[in-house]
Amino acid sequence: RCVDRAQSGALRRAAASPAKAVTCRSVDFSTTQIRGVSRVHDRSAVTTFLFTDIEGSTRLWEQEPERMGAALAGHDALARAAVERHHGTVVKTTGDGMHAAFGDPSDALRATIELQQSIADPASTGGLGLRLRCGLHAGAVEHRDNDYFGRAVNRASRIMAAAHGGQVLLSQAV
Repeated sequence: RCVDRAQSGALRRAAASPAKAVTCRSVDFSTTQIRGVSRVHDRSAVTTFLFTDIEGSTRLWEQEPERMGAALAGHDALARAAVERHHGTVVKTTGDGMHAAFGDPSDALRATIELQQSIADPASTGGLGLRLRCGLHAGAVEHRDNDYFGRAVNRASRIMAAAHGGQVLLSQAV
C-alpha cells in the first residue's frame, strides 16, 4: 500500500470511479544524481563507511616534517579522487586520514582498493612511503548537518583502528 493518510480519501474516491485508474509508484530518495555521481543524503539510509589512517604518521611528522606535509597533501588528493570516482562522498578529513560514505558497498570497496594501490607508490606522496590502514562497515545511520551518526559509523572507525598499514579490513555487512 502506498497511500499516506492525507491522500487516502482522494485515492479511495478515484479508485471507486470506473473512469479513473489509480497508480502507486515507489520512489527511492536514498540517493540523488549530481553531475552523474550518486550521493548519499537520506536522513537514515543504509550507508557504507570508509575510514582511513596513515600508519605511523606521528613519527613521520617528527622525522620528516617537510616531506610529510607534501605526502599528506598527496594522500588527501588521492583519497578524494578515489572516493568521488566511485560515487562516494568525503565526509571529513581526520588529520592523517579520512571518513567517506557510499551508497553501495561495492563502490566503497573499489575506492578503497584504488586508494591503497595509488598510495603504495611513493612518487604519488612526495617521495615518502605511506602505509594506509582502512576499515569498512555498512549500516543504518542518521545523517544531519553534513555528518553521520550512529553505531555503523563507530564500528567502521573501530575496524579501521584494528588494521595495520597496507590492510583493508571490512565487516560482514560489507
